[in-house]
Amino acid sequence: KPLGFARRLGVNPLAVGGTAEVTIRSAFVLLNNVDVDDINITAKSKIRNLRWRKGFFGQDLENGDFTLDISKTGMVLDGRALLGGAAARLRWDETFGDKVKVRRRTRLEARHRRI
Repeated sequence: KPLGFARRLGVNPLAVGGTAEVTIRSAFVLLNNVDVDDINITAKSKIRNLRWRKGFFGQDLENGDFTLDISKTGMVLDGRALLGGAAARLRWDETFGDKVKVRRRTRLEARHRRI
């Protein structure tokens, strides 16, 4: 199903916007019967002006500049944005697979102005 990958990660594709430059690499042996497990595929993206309504920690994310690296074993989203109006640096590490000790790690660094 299109965009099913995002939904499995808890991301509503309709709540996300921005522009991306994506490089996809794949490697496999040229045989008649290639198993999907024998295909190595990676994607590297530069995401600009990322917007995500109710994104990280239920806060709106705006003006995001991120890199996104995806492989068969996991993904890393790393960059800066406004989160709930505060300047923030965010990192999201996701490990794919059925038997993983730690599936998701997120890191947030933010500064909020005092009122």
